[in-house]
Amino acid sequence: MKIKDEDITVEIHSDGDIKEYTSFIQRNCDSTIYHTYEWINIVKKNFGYKPYFLLARNKDDKISAVLPLFFVNNFYGKRLDSIPYSPYGGIVGNKEYTKPLINKAIELKKQLNCKLLIIKDDPTSNNGTYNQFDMAKYENWYHQVVKIESPDIMWNNLKRTNRENLSKAQKNDKLSFEKVSSEEEVIEFYDLVNITYRKLGFLPFSFDLFLDIWNDMYKKGYVEIFIIRQNNKAISSALNFLFKNRFFVAFAGWDHEKKMEKANNYLDWMSMLWCYQKSYDILDFGLTTKDNDGLYYYKSSFGSINYPYAQYYFPNNSSYVDVHNLLLKTSRIFLKRTPGIIHNKFGNFINRRFI
Repeated sequence: MKIKDEDITVEIHSDGDIKEYTSFIQRNCDSTIYHTYEWINIVKKNFGYKPYFLLARNKDDKISAVLPLFFVNNFYGKRLDSIPYSPYGGIVGNKEYTKPLINKAIELKKQLNCKLLIIKDDPTSNNGTYNQFDMAKYENWYHQVVKIESPDIMWNNLKRTNRENLSKAQKNDKLSFEKVSSEEEVIEFYDLVNITYRKLGFLPFSFDLFLDIWNDMYKKGYVEIFIIRQNNKAISSALNFLFKNRFFVAFAGWDHEKKMEKANNYLDWMSMLWCYQKSYDILDFGLTTKDNDGLYYYKSSFGSINYPYAQYYFPNNSSYVDVHNLLLKTSRIFLKRTPGIIHNKFGNFINRRFI
């Protein structure tokens, strides 16, 4: 039975909606850790963006769908973004509420004098609705996930070269897999992330971001950080989010002089085994850009299932994507030469201005 427009109301969230919103997110199968208030508060605290959560309610005044948005004002101008610093975002809930939520988002964009509205989504679900609004689709990612099954099945699903790499790593009795349990070990993780981001020329993050994630989300069971050590030295590490039945690999760093140890392969395989022991259904590798063949094939070597993923832009003629991608490419030379202490002190500031 089709829902009538007069039975739908869309409003901007208030503090009084937190409990109801959290309950809705927890029980909805499409929501992610990035839709939670915990992550929203991390983004708000570290980058200063103001959240505008749109709640679609049915005739009984119950939340039936949500669209989290942040107001961003930086180098590219003003925009509404769902959700910055997150691989996923977009609308969660009853698909029949997609159109009124987008209508409200466009109305809010005008009220805030924004140049742009960005909504992340699976292009196989709501693509037709976005087309009705003549929104531009930028489909440049693969969403790569591994189904957690018994260790024997997962091992057989690995690509042959990955099995060989893992066999080599498993024979190395100097490698150990550990779970972080203290702030001092979070620093070790950050040092590896800092090295890797500088090496690859990625926009850096300050240590404060990860410290806030650890302090605000670890005790709630939303975060685990794993480390691979060689002779007690950290050489590979990842910060992972836990939400419902999914394990999200969110941030990773490694010692680039230790490539032959295959520590990254070992870390991801041990993470899969940990997920099996803890009864998680999915290990989510996140998004991979279509022009990064090396990373795509690395994740695929673990037997990943690969889906398309997109961002939708309003208005259609936005130049944000081209300018944003050009800036990231040209900044990589500079970022590779920037001292690590600059990344630590000013990483969040740089991101806030240029993401």
